[in-house]
Amino acid sequence: MKLTSVDGSTRQNGHFKLKLKLPYIVIFFCFALLGLPISATIPEPPSTIRDLVVEETTPELLEYLVWGALYTFSAIVILKYLRALRTIWFVFALLPTFYYAASIFLSSYVNSPATEALQLFGSTALAAIVAKSLVNNFSATIQLIHRATFLNLLLNLVFIGLAPDQTIGDDGRWSSLVGNPNYLASLALLNVFLLMVLSVSGAAKSKFTILFMIVPIAIFIGTRSATSSAALIVVFSLFVFFSLRRFDHASTATIQGGLLLALILVIVSLNFWFTLFLEVLGKDITLTGRTAIWSASLTTLPGHFLFGHGVNVTTFDVGVTNWPTHFHNGALHLIMSVGMVGLIVFLLPLLAGLVAAKNLRNRPQRFFILGSIIIFLLFNTTEVSIFAWRHPIWLLYLSAILSIAFLRVRLLK
Repeated sequence: MKLTSVDGSTRQNGHFKLKLKLPYIVIFFCFALLGLPISATIPEPPSTIRDLVVEETTPELLEYLVWGALYTFSAIVILKYLRALRTIWFVFALLPTFYYAASIFLSSYVNSPATEALQLFGSTALAAIVAKSLVNNFSATIQLIHRATFLNLLLNLVFIGLAPDQTIGDDGRWSSLVGNPNYLASLALLNVFLLMVLSVSGAAKSKFTILFMIVPIAIFIGTRSATSSAALIVVFSLFVFFSLRRFDHASTATIQGGLLLALILVIVSLNFWFTLFLEVLGKDITLTGRTAIWSASLTTLPGHFLFGHGVNVTTFDVGVTNWPTHFHNGALHLIMSVGMVGLIVFLLPLLAGLVAAKNLRNRPQRFFILGSIIIFLLFNTTEVSIFAWRHPIWLLYLSAILSIAFLRVRLLK
């Protein structure tokens, strides 16, 4: 017997279904391929092909072809919703993207502005397709992305097993062949979060549920990412709160009172728990030198406070480190790149998204949007995923913000 959920998803025996359509295929492959070394799986291209491209870009040629095709198709599909995209809600949601795109062409640190802009708009088109699918078939789309990211994690485990010298660092932490431990941990974080969303949506337990839990937990243990682990703890607390809403009022009030008391005790002893948390993960109190980078970077802001140094500026460019790297904090990275003006432009839809999510009647959608924003904020305390065109945390956040815009358009009809 088929049932229709409150969000329009079709399910049978508790399992959500999606009709096989090209947009869903694109969504699946995009999340399944995030961070995977496509070029590493093929032999060296023949010299005739190498002669057609710059030698330095040859290893990345297949990545550009695959992702270029996926993003191009995403852009073509999203043109179907051009009328909706002209509303004030989408202008507001996409304002940071257009501001950042303009900043790309004004920056002296960008080697190929057109390529950077195309990647930015391509990932935005993909997020828009995900957002539209979430509005039309919320639970089924969440299930689709969860399965895709789970396949991605399995493939990463295979790479770790086959090439430990390339995927396991001297400190014993796991990473993918083209990423770092924190990137791989962010994929596991996304996968676990989507499993929580499915639970809130009322999805039936799968016979692979235990496997769905073991694989990302193994990734968390192997990567030892403090950032993703902290985000997981916070979003799990949010998940517990939403799950408690299923109990009667008296039971919920009692449990929530206990959780509030526990939260007060944790806050009072925050310094102890923070230090203990870092020690368990083998981290030092400076967050592996991040605090030194933050304090030194702030001294370079005079004269660049409003509009920043330019997109793609690194710590090396401003004399903070001896090697080029990002600033290990999303807000600081934005200020250094596009200034305080860019940070304010970016925060406007984020704050609006928090307010809009609070007023949503659909509990699973509300949990998804709030959880996505919280994960995004926490991850960017020590890492940078803002405007990262192939980063799972960025795609998650942008999809959540754009889904609010699609929901608003639906309410206006």
